[in-house]
Amino acid sequence: MRKNLIALLCAVALVGTLRAQDSVRITPQPIQLEDVIDVLEMDDIYIHRFDLRPLLDTHYDITFYVDEYRHAEKQGRVHSFMFGSNIGSVTEYPEEQWEDIRREYHLAPNENEYDLIKAATLVFRVKDDSLVHISVSSPDVGRMIKQLKLYPVEGETRYVSYMYSSRPFRLDAVANADTVEIPLVFFGSGWYDKRFNVTRFCGESEIDPQLQAEIVKDVPHAYVVGMRLEKKKKE
Repeated sequence: MRKNLIALLCAVALVGTLRAQDSVRITPQPIQLEDVIDVLEMDDIYIHRFDLRPLLDTHYDITFYVDEYRHAEKQGRVHSFMFGSNIGSVTEYPEEQWEDIRREYHLAPNENEYDLIKAATLVFRVKDDSLVHISVSSPDVGRMIKQLKLYPVEGETRYVSYMYSSRPFRLDAVANADTVEIPLVFFGSGWYDKRFNVTRFCGESEIDPQLQAEIVKDVPHAYVVGMRLEKKKKE
């Protein structure tokens, strides 16, 4: 009898354990950065940020450029954002302002140079389907914006459709040269797939600097935003 009672109690305990395991509780979590990025891209806003501190070992004049491509063929440079020197100096200001500038950038009394362009953010915002606002910004420097034209999806005959998206470039080591150009972001249009009757923008998640990625060959129209570095001559 006692053995039967013990067996019954064990069975009840096992059933209770199984029910407890079958019971699932879902808990809320804080919103993640990936969630915010997804929402922005649903509204045709694409953001890319770059750490430029590795460039601060050398004095560069920095310009961000926009090149236009059609069917993987470069059409030309359509705009440039001139940001100037990546390293600032108090001597660029009137002498009576030097101490104020040193305090602002936490410089010692005998220090003149300070890091100026340490990061850059590129934003692509599609406006009214046929236009994109491309902005380049850097803390302590400011923001520059250019409006450029977009084109409908080629091959889509049922209606006029616009579809653009972005891909970052693979960032290789910067050559030690007087002038270097580094592509940063590929912003391209989708293409019409007749076989499946859909518009696509799919392929590599990262573009090689030589533009040999398969997705580049499929995209009918694109803008490439990059950075041009020119070494400053020592005065």
